[in-house]
Amino acid sequence: MITPISNIIRFAATFAEARTKIIEKLRNEGWKIQEKDLRTLRPLDIPHAISPNGRTHIWFKAQSVYGSTSGATSIKGARSWCPDIREYADPEKFMRFIKWWEEHGE
Repeated sequence: MITPISNIIRFAATFAEARTKIIEKLRNEGWKIQEKDLRTLRPLDIPHAISPNGRTHIWFKAQSVYGSTSGATSIKGARSWCPDIREYADPEKFMRFIKWWEEHGE
């Protein structure tokens, strides 16, 4: 069976492009971004962002985003926030998403 072209979602950005744009926006907003292992200086498999107040943590997996607004400091205590980061390739949209989670989430 062939899927009609109208049923295929097309995104303007790849996962990596969306993640890069969002991380740069967070950095510009004063978030602490951890992209490298501080001991080895190698890139982390899962980059991590911490809000300026230290309460919100976000982990950027290869194709999804996990976050916590309850102070969890590891991905084990986080929730899956969005299964497809490409939906938030516009950094302003992602910032509104974070604000919503901070107000209504956990």
